[in-house]
This record gives sequence, C-alpha cells and structure tokens, in this order.
Amino acid sequence: MSRIYIILFIQLFCYNLAFSQIAICSNDAGFCLQYNATNYLNCYINNNTVTNSVTALLRNCTSNNTLVHTLNVFKNYASTGGDLLIEFDLGPGIQNLHLGNNADNDYIRLKSVNAPELTYLRFSYVQGRFFLDSNDFFNNFPKLKTISSSYSGSFIFSTETPSFTNLQFLTNLELQLYVLGDKTLTVDMVSGLENLVNLDLTNSNFEKIAANALKGLSNLTTLSLHENRIEQLDDDVFSDLNSLEDLNLEGNDIKTASVKAFDGLENVTTVDLSKNPTFSLENILAFKSVKKLYLNNNGYTFLGPEILQQLTNLEILYLDNPFNCNCKMQWAAFVSQYGVTINGALCENPILGIGLPITSFELYSECDNEQFSCFNKSISCPDDKLCQNTVDGSECICPEGYMENAKGNCEDRNECIIDNGGCMQTCMNTVGGYECLCKDGYKMSRNNRKKCVVSPTPSPPTTIPFYCHLIFFIWALIVTVILVLACLLFPFIVRFCLFMKVKKERQRARKTVSVISIRNEEESNVPSVIPDESLEVKEVPQEKASKEYQQLPAEEPVDVPDSSEGKGKGYQQLASEDPITESVENTSL
Repeated sequence: MSRIYIILFIQLFCYNLAFSQIAICSNDAGFCLQYNATNYLNCYINNNTVTNSVTALLRNCTSNNTLVHTLNVFKNYASTGGDLLIEFDLGPGIQNLHLGNNADNDYIRLKSVNAPELTYLRFSYVQGRFFLDSNDFFNNFPKLKTISSSYSGSFIFSTETPSFTNLQFLTNLELQLYVLGDKTLTVDMVSGLENLVNLDLTNSNFEKIAANALKGLSNLTTLSLHENRIEQLDDDVFSDLNSLEDLNLEGNDIKTASVKAFDGLENVTTVDLSKNPTFSLENILAFKSVKKLYLNNNGYTFLGPEILQQLTNLEILYLDNPFNCNCKMQWAAFVSQYGVTINGALCENPILGIGLPITSFELYSECDNEQFSCFNKSISCPDDKLCQNTVDGSECICPEGYMENAKGNCEDRNECIIDNGGCMQTCMNTVGGYECLCKDGYKMSRNNRKKCVVSPTPSPPTTIPFYCHLIFFIWALIVTVILVLACLLFPFIVRFCLFMKVKKERQRARKTVSVISIRNEEESNVPSVIPDESLEVKEVPQEKASKEYQQLPAEEPVDVPDSSEGKGKGYQQLASEDPITESVENTSL
C-alpha cells in the first residue's frame, strides 16, 4: 500500500513541475528567467532604469542560457529621459520577442544586429512608440512568420516605408506604421511574399497604393487598410489578389477610384467601404461575388436598384446613411424577396418618414408601383430574358452577351465582330461571351486578360547522346546474362564440387586399405617345410635309430610363438603407428 502512495506522490510532483512556472530571478542582473510548460526559458527584462540602452541586459539574458526561447522587454526607462535603444543581438535560441509599454521614453529606437531564429515579433501593450533605424530593419530576421502590433497602441515610426521582401516565411503582418517620408505603399514593401495570408496595416498613414505594390500576393486572404488616408485607387491595384476574401477599406477618404480598380477580386465575399464620404457607387458593382457589403456612413441619400440586380450573391447590406425615401427608393421595400437583409438604413426625408427603415411599405403607398414592377414581380418575362426597371416602368431585356433577334428571342452575340472584342491577337466567341487567345510565342498577361505578352523561350531539354544509351544497354545486357547464367548453373556447380570431394575421399580410403592389407600379409607370412616327393624315405631299424638318438647332445627347448598371436600384435602395432589407418577407421566408406 505504501508503494502505491509513493508512486502517486511522484506522479503528482512531476505533473506540478511540468505545468507550473519556476522562477529563477536575479535582481542584480536586471532580468528574470522562468521555465514554461515545455521546460524552455522565458526571459523577462522589466522595470529597469538604464542610461540609454538595454542591449547589455539582452545579451546577459540570452548569451549564457541556450534554453531561452522567449524574450519579454517591458517598462524599461532611460535615466536621461530621452530615447531608449534596443539592439537585437539575440543569438540563435530566441524565437519569440515581445516589446511594449515604455511610455515614459520619447522613442524606443530599434536596431537589428542578429536574430537568426526569430519567428514571432510582437509590439504589445499601449503607448509604445518604436523608431526603426532603417527601412531594412525587418529583413534581418529571415525566419519571421508573424509581426504584430495592431490594436495595441504601439506605432512603428520610420523615415521611409519599411521593406519585408526578404521574409519569405512571413504569413501574418499586422503593423500600425507611421511613415515620415513618402506615404505611399510601395513595391518594395510586401510584393512577392507568396506565403503571406493576412496583411493588416490598420491605423497607418498611407495615402496611396503604388502600382504593383500588392503584386505576387497570391495566397493573401485578408487585406485591411482600415483608417488610412488613401484618396485614390488606380487600375488593377488589386488584380493579383486572386485568393482575397476579405477587403477592408473603412475610414479612408477615397475620392476617385478607377473603373478597373477592383478587377481580379473574383473570390472576395466581404467588402467594407464604410466611412468613405465621396466613394462612387459605380465601383461597387464590380464585386460580383460579394455576400456582405458595408456602405454605412458614406453620406448616401439615394441608392438605385442596380445593387440588387447585379450583385446576385449579396446577402447582407449595411446602409446607415441619411436616405431620402421618395418613390425612387421604392425598390427597397421588396428586397426581402431576393434574400437580402438591409441593416441600419433609416429615412431622414420626408418628414413623415423620419426614423423609419427604408424597407417600410408605408413610405411608398402613394408611389406608382409600375416603376418597380420587377421588384414586386408584377411583371413576368420569358425564361431567356431579364426584367429591368426603367424610369417609366419596366421592360424585359436579353442578358449580357446576348441580343434580341427578329423573332424577339435572345441569341448569342458575337463580340468578336466589333473591334476583335478588344483582344490584342485572337478573339474566340463563346456562348454568352468571348475569350481572348494568344498566338504561339506569347502568353496572356496576368493583369489584363485581353493583352498578350512575349512568352520567354524555354531552354531546350538536355539530351543524352545515342552512343551513351547504346553503351549502357550493352553493359546492362552483359550483366543480366551473367546473372542469369550464374543462377542457372549454380546448383550444378555445387553438385559437381560435392561429387569430386566424395570421389577424392573414396580413392584415398581405398589406397589406405590396400597399404594395410600388404603389411598384414608380410607380417603373417611364416615359412613352412614342403615335403619333397622325390626324396626316398628309407626305413631305419628301430634298434639302430634309438641307439643313434641316445648319442645326440641334449638341446634346450625353443619357444615358438603362436602365429595368430604374432599377427594380432603386429596388426595392433601397425595400426597404432600408421596415421592413415586411423583416418580410414574414422572415414565412412
């Protein structure tokens, strides 16, 4: 039971250690280190009074602590009361940097030196006034992904428009920039940042967007130029923003906008043009895909029915303006039939209608409904025609790209007949429209779908000479044949080798046996007396024989060994002395 309590105590201790912050502070050093949940260090440089720079504190905090990933610099003051200098010599470990709330300084001057791994930079809290040492300040942080200061009250001051073109990993840029020089959003600022998704320059002081300033931002989905001082929009200024979904131009002073200013915004769904008192309604009709449109506080007193006729995807329309609700505004009473919601649109005229929504039917009770018969659907048109309201009433017309023939029906209009459809080279008519094509050696311009530009000649593909192919083929064929033959002959070669080995062993064994047999015969060969039949046996008389025998001298008996015993001993001695015999006995014949 005690073991269980010990294990639970250890687990609880480890859990608290992992998810709590353990402070290691040094008041003398001017900074504080804290472990975060991932066991990396957060460094805080707060509430320090220095001569005019906190650069030394930054180096002390990061130079000896390789685990420091986040650096926070808040509420530091220059004892002289002037500017506070921060040099970004951060070392390779710092990935996140937070700056802010240094209100008692005139400016916080930022100088970039070294921050190779910095990915997140935030100018946070209120009343921070930062001054960049050069317009290339941000380009020295090549791995930056997010730069943020919006809605924090921190303004970034610069003598020129800062550049971000080297930040190829940048996805989110939110800055409140105050440019002291030319207040133009230039090409050198953000053009070419293919990974940029969100561009927010709210509360900056830009007055103009240069041509091609937003070129190459193919993945940008949100663009906010809210509360700037933009006065005009030129041709194709947004033409490269094919992925843009949210466009915010609120609070500018747009007086003139080219008819083609919004060309290319095919996927935009939310457009905010509010608080632009002199913005022309003609440009609004370019947003064919818009679903939510803000036109409030623009000083409009009248709005025609075209906004509903041409913006067929519109769902919500914000119209908080002082409208004059006369009979020309009667179309607003029928907007609900088109699935459109109008918010904040109240009448200021006539007197009896003050404060009423422009969609109220009682405002138009004395008006001639014939003028807006298309909206109240009192007139029906054939399937191939559209209903259009006119000053005198309404009429059925053919849609764009079609024309009425002699029988009164709509047929395709050949736009290529007149001035080649405006195409630079080739015009191809299609049903309900047309398409411009380019000849060989040319390609369609990205900014103008009717213009052809010279296509760069592609370099010829690198070819390998024929003899190289032939040599490689022959070499591959030889190797293949060798491998196939080796696979086929391998079993036979193995069997042949085994056969020769067995044969050799048998010959050696037979030779050994032959030698042993010869030696055994030599040792066992005892000489024998063979009687000669030619000799004549003579009988000797017994008495004479016994007498002669008695006269012989006595001889010692001779011990003749047994032939079989000698044979065995000799065989054993031979076998023990001959190594060949020993090998034969151990060899399986």
